[in-house]
Amino acid sequence: MSTEVEFGVSSGAAHLVIVPGWGGSGSAHWQSLWQDAHPKATRTAPLSLG
Repeated sequence: MSTEVEFGVSSGAAHLVIVPGWGGSGSAHWQSLWQDAHPKATRTAPLSLG
């Protein structure tokens, strides 16, 4: 099984935004792996409810 993700967009028109859940995600989490694989992706910080 391949872990590579192909988004099918070569024109650069789309932008990958990674939105972690409550508490974020560690270095082995799939969101972190996607961010490493797609350096142009943007990762947001969850809002604080406190």
